[in-house]
Amino acid sequence: MNAITPIPRPYLTEQEVADRFNVSTATIRRWIREGAFPRGLRIGTGTTRWRLSDIEAYEASLTWALCTMPMDVALDFGAAQTEV
Repeated sequence: MNAITPIPRPYLTEQEVADRFNVSTATIRRWIREGAFPRGLRIGTGTTRWRLSDIEAYEASLTWALCTMPMDVALDFGAAQTEV
């Protein structure tokens, strides 16, 4: 029997990008407006796609940033900040 191997898609839709980061598409758009996320490629009216390689590079930069953070900051990442 021949097993069908899915062909990797080099481009992701906005929903696929949002799913990958477990956020909404509105959050992806906000991150782009804030300059905190790579812009996708406009391939037509109302159609944007992200290169998988760009998303993977962005993920690597996040990992690198967390790895180089001082431990007390890295451990509190995403936690509510309280003033002392």
